[in-house]
Amino acid sequence: MSTAGDVEGSKDYAVGYGKPPVATRFQPGQSGNPRGRRNGVRNFSTEVKEIAAMPVVVTERGKRRKITSLRASMLKLREQALNGNQRALEKYLALMAQYDDEPAPASAISSHEDEAILAGYTARIIAEHKAQQAGSSDTNETVPSAATEKTLLAL
Repeated sequence: MSTAGDVEGSKDYAVGYGKPPVATRFQPGQSGNPRGRRNGVRNFSTEVKEIAAMPVVVTERGKRRKITSLRASMLKLREQALNGNQRALEKYLALMAQYDDEPAPASAISSHEDEAILAGYTARIIAEHKAQQAGSSDTNETVPSAATEKTLLAL
């Protein structure tokens, strides 16, 4: 196996993609960016946050007021969605769903009355099934009653 030292010393070293000339490589301990980033230069994320927080003057119900650019863009998106712009509506609904803080409903059953109605319906179906099974036992039809009853109770 050849090492980096062997490659550097050989005369048949091919210079090409990913293989810079030995003389122009960074020396050990030397950085590729010795002076680093200049002071006062900000990244893109900082710029976006600052621009979104900048105030803008809007006229609402005949009155001029200052709001942030982010709030103004959200109001514009809402306005376009309400005016029938399908893409704006989809984006607005996606944002509302993403930032919705309300918890989901705990149960699909809303009241005790609903539970009582469902319990009565389940009991009636089970009774009808048992009556049908008792009538079909003479005709040698076998229906697994326990499995069917569990299925109906799961409803």
